[in-house]
Amino acid sequence: MKNLKMLVFALCATVGAVMSVNAATICTDNSNPSCWVNRSWEAEVSGTDAITVKLTNDSNAGLEVNANETVILDLNGHKLTNWCDGTNCGENAYASAIDVRTGGHLTIIDTSNSKAGKVELATGTKNVSTVVNNGTLEIQGGTFSILSTAGNGLSVVSNNGEMTVSGGTFTSNTTNAAAIHNAGTISITGGTISTGVAQSWGLTNNGTATISGGEFIQNHDFSVIQNAGTMTISDGEFKTNGEEGHNSLITNQNSTTGKATLEVEGGDFDAELLFYNDEEDTLDITGGNFSETSNIDTYLENSNYEADENGNVVLKDVDYTALDKVIAEAEKVDKTKYTEESIKALEEALTAAKAISRTLKADEQSSIDVATTTLNDAIKALTEIEEEQESKEETPNTIDNAIMYIALASASILVASGLVVYYKRFN
Repeated sequence: MKNLKMLVFALCATVGAVMSVNAATICTDNSNPSCWVNRSWEAEVSGTDAITVKLTNDSNAGLEVNANETVILDLNGHKLTNWCDGTNCGENAYASAIDVRTGGHLTIIDTSNSKAGKVELATGTKNVSTVVNNGTLEIQGGTFSILSTAGNGLSVVSNNGEMTVSGGTFTSNTTNAAAIHNAGTISITGGTISTGVAQSWGLTNNGTATISGGEFIQNHDFSVIQNAGTMTISDGEFKTNGEEGHNSLITNQNSTTGKATLEVEGGDFDAELLFYNDEEDTLDITGGNFSETSNIDTYLENSNYEADENGNVVLKDVDYTALDKVIAEAEKVDKTKYTEESIKALEEALTAAKAISRTLKADEQSSIDVATTTLNDAIKALTEIEEEQESKEETPNTIDNAIMYIALASASILVASGLVVYYKRFN
């Protein structure tokens, strides 16, 4: 295909049939940049809605999938490269071995027994990635690489669309580049991704990445994964080959926005230096199995998780010490010494404290802390009966005071009246 429709239309009389096709017999217009007479493409083509292209020999024709095209490429143990005359191939807009355009759909498989199918750049190609995806790409098999002479900063697979990897082998061969660079959305459930040369990565992510399987191998100094976007790891194998001078196995850093997010929920990790995480970025580890020599404890110090004796990250046990202490204190209270109201509040807090489950984990510690504080406050608020009585005596009843004042006033009036009568009688 570099003009798959042209090829299919030429076969329209035998739709659904399978035949060998040489692109040289189809591509006769040398002025058409998407179809060159020097390209050799021998493949079996079949299907209608979804077109299956099965290589029958190595091909330098490359593959372009345009909008609204759905293609299944079966490498069938053969090698697919881009077309290149040996000079200035990177200047050609169609120079990548595989180019999936916006709206295009491509699935890559290898049904051969040998599983020797390959996708790579032709000798002399420069300044392009081996595979470029702006549509929807699913890779189930094949080996993907890039020429070391293609130029620095060029990844083997460059994804700007939606991509799924369930198989295949991907190796970075140029510095400051990755085996897979994701700026779109990628889901990895299988396959092997590794660093092939120094100063290269296995996977770089500036978009959204979900990893639930696959093998990631750090063979050189740079991290096997460089995350500057959003990434979730729930399974997979992540390891270093043990050479000295390695950076961390996985780097979580966005030096521009400081918003890189990495959530590790599972997976097997075998490296001494596991993660590098900038303070402004987010690293959350809630699962996984880590080798004995790893520094996993460094990343769990201030979290609710810990590594058990087998290296599995698990929730820490909660601390019931303070709760048990205050419960014991509350149970020793002499209820006859305190007012009914304050004892009632104490009993309610004590009942709630005893009802706290004894199977809680560290992420539920707050419920224990609340019960402890409530019971402590109830104990401090206990009011002794004598104290209440003294308080009443110190503050006489207002009505009693009024009656007393009235009585005193009445007595004073009577005395005064008696004095007046006495004075008049004897004077």
